[in-house]
Amino acid sequence: MDDNEHKESPLLIGVREVAHLLGAGESTVRKWSSGHLPPPAGFPPFLKLGARVVVRRRDLEAWVASLGIPPQADLQRPRRGRPRKQWPSTGP
Repeated sequence: MDDNEHKESPLLIGVREVAHLLGAGESTVRKWSSGHLPPPAGFPPFLKLGARVVVRRRDLEAWVASLGIPPQADLQRPRRGRPRKQWPSTGP
């Protein structure tokens, strides 16, 4: 990684960003950080900075890479709700 990448992405990321990157609920990640729910095996440790709970970005990215799946933020999420009605095409 070069210096430009460090300037654009923070070294520490909060619970909301972790949830977004993993495609998990923010409340689930908060439960992991508080110990009310055990995090997945090998998940990087949470750090407490004052009132803020963070994770080292490089540790999280290394953990995701070790799983062999792309982060959820890079995937197209399916639409929620009822599927739209497909109208027949009225082409020539």
